[in-house]
Amino acid sequence: MGALLLTAEAAAAAARAHQAAGRDARANASRERTSALAAVCQGARTPGLGPDALTSVLTPREREVAMLAANRTSSRQIAARLGLSVRTVDNYLSRTYTKLGISSRTELAALLEVQTPR
Repeated sequence: MGALLLTAEAAAAAARAHQAAGRDARANASRERTSALAAVCQGARTPGLGPDALTSVLTPREREVAMLAANRTSSRQIAARLGLSVRTVDNYLSRTYTKLGISSRTELAALLEVQTPR
């Protein structure tokens, strides 16, 4: 878990640096990565992970759809699982891509990939 906390701290620092440089999409992507990593650490915190660093830029529904899409689930399957239309799923993914400054499910999967501790 120590390595995950260090990685989360690095992502938080990257988010602050991107924000300071005016790179909002990259800052959002780093914040999302920080949030995902910190969630795996089950409440463990360090000084580098202040309260603002743990806030996800995605809404809970956007995050839910993004996590399913990152696991190679099709929009049709996500829609059926969540009781949404395929169009709504694609709209959530479009907003997610914009917020995170990415353009594909491959990039989304790479961004949200978090190894759980063994």
